[in-house]
Amino acid sequence: MSFDPLGTEVNTANLPFEPPVLTATQLYHVVAAYDSVANKMNLYLDGVLVATNNMGGTDLTLIQADQGYFGASLFNDQDLAGTIDEVRVWRGVLSPAQVAATHFAGPSSVPNFNLTLSAQLSGGNLIVTWPSGTLLEAPSVTGPWTPVSGAAPPSYSVPISGSAMKFYRVQVQ
Repeated sequence: MSFDPLGTEVNTANLPFEPPVLTATQLYHVVAAYDSVANKMNLYLDGVLVATNNMGGTDLTLIQADQGYFGASLFNDQDLAGTIDEVRVWRGVLSPAQVAATHFAGPSSVPNFNLTLSAQLSGGNLIVTWPSGTLLEAPSVTGPWTPVSGAAPPSYSVPISGSAMKFYRVQVQ
């Protein structure tokens, strides 16, 4: 990943910042989150941190529109042989939880970073509360995620006795 503000390259090219090799024809959600205070770049793939490093060179916030490219190289490296569906620029660095939320929200959907999901035990039930959106459940943290039948904000009650372990999250449209 390279940028060229003020004629001084800012890059991770010579540093241990090697993301995994991507598979052709597969869709990926890729986020490069730059922290200007720490001068650090984090790279996420499908909501998971895969690489991080300090940036060499000048402050990345100084780049101009003609000094950084998506899918193309500033040098003679091979350009991206694929398509880019969407590009977002956020004010400030995203936290790992916010990156995961953007992945979960999907393309053309901006997540509500202020949404809270909470759970508490009441008698023999787990009470899940959330302000808006669709409550989803899965047998593992990696899914598959499906809408919870009969669940509507602000709360949903689940009996804990004899129930299989489930994971919950909220999808906001």
